[in-house]
Amino acid sequence: MFKNHLKLRTECHSTSYDAITAHMVIVALRYMILAVERFNNTDNRSITDLFYQIKRKIINDIMDQAIIIIVDALLDSVQRFFIR
Repeated sequence: MFKNHLKLRTECHSTSYDAITAHMVIVALRYMILAVERFNNTDNRSITDLFYQIKRKIINDIMDQAIIIIVDALLDSVQRFFIR
């Protein structure tokens, strides 16, 4: 299917290495464009939404770790106060 859209077999009949390399670069760019379009058509989320979801998850994980550190420090100080 992609070979037809990318015109991989029929577009370039050159025997020059440079021409074949240039054609393959053009084919790779076409494939990337098709992949981006497929992503945009199948996934409702945008790159911005994905970025903010990951950012929110990282912030929540950091906050969880910070709360654990604060509670541990509080418990240590309470234990030291009552042990004396």
